[in-house]
Formats: sequence, C-alpha cells, structure tokens
Amino acid sequence: MSALNATTYSSSRVSFAMGRDHNLPALFSEIHQVNHTPQYAVLFSGMLMLVIGWILPLEDVAAAADIMFLLLFLQVNVAVMILRHKAPDLDRGFCIPWFPVLPIIAIVTNSLLALSLFTFSPVAWYFALGWIVVGLLAYYAYFSRIEAMEKPKEILMEEVLVSRKYSVLVPVASMEEASILGRIGALIASSEEGEVIALHVVKVPFQLSLGEGRLFLKEGRNYLEKVIEKAKLQNVPVHTIIRLGGSVPEGIVKTADENLPNLIVLGWPGYTHTAGRFFGSVIDPIVDNPPADVAVVRYREMKKVHKILVPVAGGPNSRRAVKLAISMAHNGTEGPIKVTLLHVLPLNASRRDQVRGSQIVEEALVGNDSDVIETRFAEGTNLVESILEESKKYDLMVLGATEEPLFKNLIIGSTPEQIARRADITVVMVKRRSRRLHNLVRQTVLEPTRKDEEETV
Repeated sequence: MSALNATTYSSSRVSFAMGRDHNLPALFSEIHQVNHTPQYAVLFSGMLMLVIGWILPLEDVAAAADIMFLLLFLQVNVAVMILRHKAPDLDRGFCIPWFPVLPIIAIVTNSLLALSLFTFSPVAWYFALGWIVVGLLAYYAYFSRIEAMEKPKEILMEEVLVSRKYSVLVPVASMEEASILGRIGALIASSEEGEVIALHVVKVPFQLSLGEGRLFLKEGRNYLEKVIEKAKLQNVPVHTIIRLGGSVPEGIVKTADENLPNLIVLGWPGYTHTAGRFFGSVIDPIVDNPPADVAVVRYREMKKVHKILVPVAGGPNSRRAVKLAISMAHNGTEGPIKVTLLHVLPLNASRRDQVRGSQIVEEALVGNDSDVIETRFAEGTNLVESILEESKKYDLMVLGATEEPLFKNLIIGSTPEQIARRADITVVMVKRRSRRLHNLVRQTVLEPTRKDEEETV
C-alpha cells in the first residue's frame, strides 16, 4: 500500500515534469490557476491507472510495474558510475563506498530480478518492452525535435572558410595559449593540407541558463584572431567557433563529436590548482578518454624551432609522437628542422639492452621514414634526468604517452608528466584516441583519474 500510494502521487509529477521539458505535450505542464496543481497531469495519470487496473490482470500489471522499476534502478546505478567519471568534482553529500563494486552488484541484482519475473509473467515482459518501444518511438519521432527547438543555442559564433578532410582542434582560453597552440596546430595541419578549428568555450555559471551566458562573452574573439594570425604564416585555413557551456571539457568534447578532428591540441601551463589532478579539471577528463588523438602542450616561451627531440620507449604512442614531429619538421617556416629520436639505455648497458633499444627505435620508425630523422642513444641511471639533460640542446620536445593496461587508471603517466613539468623547452605529449572498450570501462567501472595528494602542485 505504501508503494502504491507513492507511485500514485509521483506519476502525475513525472508527467508534469516531462511536459515542462517537452517530452510530453505541453498540456501536461499546465498549472491550475486556483489550486496550483498540474491538473491535466493528475487527471490523465489517474484515468490511465484506473483503466489499466480495471481491464488488465492485476498480477501482470504489478509484474510489469516491477520490471519497469527494476530497469529504472539499473539505470540509476549506471548513471551514478558515469557521473562519477564525467563530473568528479561535484559537491556530493554522499559518495557510494567501495566504488564501483556496489553499483555493479546492484546492476547485476536488478537484472537478475527483472529476468526472473519472466517465469512469473511472460505477459508482463511483453507489456514492459512494448511500453518502452512506444516511448522511444514517440521521443525520437517527435518529442526530441521539440526539445531541440526549445534548447538555447550553444554555439554563439561559427565561421568556416573551407572544409578540409584533415583538421586540428585547438581550444584556447588565453592569448598565450592562442599564440603557441595556434602555431603548433597550424604546423601539424599544414603537413596534411588540413585546417585548424579554433575553439573558445565560454563557461556559464551553473546559476545561469545558457541564454544568459552571452553576457560573459568578452575577449573570446581576440583569442581566435590570434590563432588565425599564426595559421596565416603556414597558409592554413581556420574554422572558428565560440560556444557556451556549463563545462569547458564538455564543450570541447561536443565540438570534437560534431567536427571529428584528427587531433586535439590542448595547452597546459605546467601546474594545476585542482587537487588530485595531473593537468587540471579541463584537460584531465579529455585526455582520460580522448575522442581523438590528443597532444598536450606544456608551453614555454616558444623559440625558433630548428631541432626537435623525440624520446622513444616503444608502443603506438611513440610512433604517433615521431609522426607528429616529422610533420612539424617538414612544414617549418624558420629553416630546416632536424628530428632526433632518443632512447635511454641503462648505465653500462648490456648487449641485450642495446639490441632491445635498437628494436624500439626501429619500431618507432615504422611508417615514419624521413630524411630529417637522426637517432641517438644515451646511457643513464635515471630516465627522467637523462632526457632532461639531453633536452637542453633542443628547441622542442615531442613524446608519446605511457601505454597503460586497461584497468590501470592513469592519464598519461608520471614519467612524461615529470619531464614536461621540469623541461626548459616546450613539450608536446601525444596520446592516441581511446578504443571503444577503454571508453566503456573508463566511463563506468573506473574511478576518475586522480593524482596522489603529495604529488599535487
């Protein structure tokens, strides 16, 4: 009786909310002038329950309702897991302990309970599935269009000169970023006869609607103009976008989903004020599950680039770093550029270590042959210190992300991060886009990436 009472009251509130959000006809959101209640939502919900209770077998109706509730609870647990990943910094009154064990147990339990009801009432499952199909058809055929029409436009400004098959997405939030990232993005795009997509996301405070966020648009256009200025030096077209959003990383990911760039170039000043983060609250969510290949640029004052250092340690990210360095070398406007592949061997390296090092360098060169490449081997007791010492002779460093196992929840790895943080030159860290299995696991099972407190700056 308690559950029935709560369900009766909540059904009208749910249909009222759906009417307000344009997922049901607007009639459901109308309020009675005197009683201030959603009169049509109450009347329709009551009539629907009366008809169903009068015509259909109560056992089947109850079983169908149970199935719907169990599927709802299952979705709540999935949503909790996704939100823990997508919005790790929310101020939560309560966090589920032993995450993600409890949500997974709940999902499995709800699934088994729902499936077990098929033995009690197969008809209930047919009704539940039919109801879900009707709802999906109604939403995607009609209500989703109404919902989209009512939403405020997120994109404030978009200018497209030409459309190219290859594109580099460059999100910028300062003039320094725009200058350095615009130059690097243009170098990379030029090698592929592509374009630069210059993006500025205006973060709207959660207290305001997106429509009101237009008030916060100030210097965004100036950032994009700086990117255009740098791209002109490489004769690269620029596609400019200014968009509104409650979350900057979400705005970047949406732009990536809409424009399908081949590479995203992100700027990192070398520190973060966000506790528990490697690169900060903007970069970490993107690099953790990159929708495209990602280059994180730890920017310093940009020198004229004549020599590029590429430390290689094996794996596809090393090959991606070598390819990127070659692209930049072939399109430099400041004279010839040499790319040096560096592999650090242990001190007093054995013959086996030397052979293995040669194999790693050869693997990095697969598909990356170029006359601008030279190779170098160095010995040292500390990998980071050895690379930093070598980097003093170069103008730019490009390195690949550490390859991590699926269930090891790291962003790029401590070694590249340490090198980028301490190097005196600009460092570009490269990571390939996530595979689908990685995406699925990281968005549900894994905790959002965190850094140990003692490592936080």
